[in-house]
Amino acid sequence: MHCIPDIRVWRTANEYQESAIILLKANKGWSPAILASLALEIYLKSFLSTEIKVKNEDGIYQTFKKPSVGMV
Repeated sequence: MHCIPDIRVWRTANEYQESAIILLKANKGWSPAILASLALEIYLKSFLSTEIKVKNEDGIYQTFKKPSVGMV
């Protein structure tokens, strides 16, 4: 398991957070709270991923992040 989160997942959470801030400034009801909670969930789950390598049919290895707990 890695000590730092997957940067791509972290960036996705940042996008949710930025969207929540924009909607909050525009006074758009519950939407900012929902997006902020999704961002928080993504931030937390980014720490649970482990790196795995999968060999495809061409013999090339691809690297993926797989959640270690909490997902099937």
